Amino acid sequence: MKKLIRKFYRLIGGKRTLLKFKQKIRWLYPGMGVKRWIFLSLIGALIIAGGLILTLELRLVDAIGWVIKQFYLFTGKLLPTPWTGTGLIVIGTALMVFAIQRAIKGILVNVRLPSDKSISDVIFTKRYLSTGPKIVTIGGGTGLSTILRGLKEYTSNITAIVTVTDDGGSSGRLREEFDIPPPGDIRNCLVALAETEPFMQNLFQFRFPNGKGLKGHSLGNLLITAMTQMTGDFQKGIQRISEILAVRGKVLPSTSEKVILTAEMEDGKIVKGETNINSYGKRIKHLSIEPRASLLPEAREAIKEADLIIIGPGSLYTSVLAALLVEGMVEALEKSKAKKVYICNLMTEKGETQGFKASDHIKAIKEQIGKIPFQYVIVNNARPRPEILEKYYEEEADFVEPDIDELRRMRLRVIAQPLLRQLLPLRHDHKKLARLLISLCR
Repeated sequence: MKKLIRKFYRLIGGKRTLLKFKQKIRWLYPGMGVKRWIFLSLIGALIIAGGLILTLELRLVDAIGWVIKQFYLFTGKLLPTPWTGTGLIVIGTALMVFAIQRAIKGILVNVRLPSDKSISDVIFTKRYLSTGPKIVTIGGGTGLSTILRGLKEYTSNITAIVTVTDDGGSSGRLREEFDIPPPGDIRNCLVALAETEPFMQNLFQFRFPNGKGLKGHSLGNLLITAMTQMTGDFQKGIQRISEILAVRGKVLPSTSEKVILTAEMEDGKIVKGETNINSYGKRIKHLSIEPRASLLPEAREAIKEADLIIIGPGSLYTSVLAALLVEGMVEALEKSKAKKVYICNLMTEKGETQGFKASDHIKAIKEQIGKIPFQYVIVNNARPRPEILEKYYEEEADFVEPDIDELRRMRLRVIAQPLLRQLLPLRHDHKKLARLLISLCR
């Protein structure tokens, strides 16, 4: 007998099958608040069936038919048959809707929802966003996180491919101490795509003002580092943090290898490291990354399947070109059938793009990688207010002039619109920009 039991046990799949069965029947445990509503919805279904039989004058058969017939004999004296049937359909439908609503509430009673959203809002949003266009963004810095904040309201099929050459501040320290790619830009993108409460996002961005060894570090950077140590892999660590923050989409490093940015300046000097390049104060003649690093396979696949690819905004050399120079990136962009768009910066940057117009940004990209890997260019044509410009003049930065005619001579499709927020620091209006980008997909 024991042998037969063991054989049967093996036949049904052993412990795993029994565990799955146990999980499924948990809905029938006392106190779950679900069984009564399922039972009530079944009664509603029977009432609807009875109403249809009476309304359509179908043949009454078996036990159910007999019950309905008795009900008809009792109520038929009071109401004509069609009205009786219609009434039953209405009552049954109302009963089913009420029971299903209560059953869903019973199931989700212990699921934490955002404080400003109902169950229906959350379900509708997830269903709507899951059918949105597949969008890939490439770059780094605050510019990339700004557009992600707008895009996540239209689609959850977003892949942010982030530059990993930052070597300053908290990111630089963690990079050196733990031998991992810098987490700073990735942290900003995770927060931008997060669905969690604002408090959780603010906590993730919290930067320690003091403390031995902690001063200057952001909590998010430390959590990404800790998760990398726990999982043994930087990408897996990002994935786990994404689950905690309920991120809409994916955030991927452009490469899994530890790389450093190297620049030959206009005076011939070779400068290594993003921080040193930014502070050198001279024009960049040639940019490269060392050692040669390959594009992450997941990033390559996302580019292949994309409907729209967005490059920028962000520091031209240390964010945008630093990502484009990863081996395999330009090749993947060329093979992709997606629409490709470059979003030009609002302001110039000291040491990188001083005196640059919009067309100069495109020329610099072509000089560094040998081609222009996009068909569209989005430029802002609204000039910042004088008092805002004064602040930027102090930092030797200026408004990027949208020289549209020159861009068109480069055979680019130019979209020029007022896209900035008139606030310090200057940023793109993420809502306007997102609407514009989604319209390109359509």
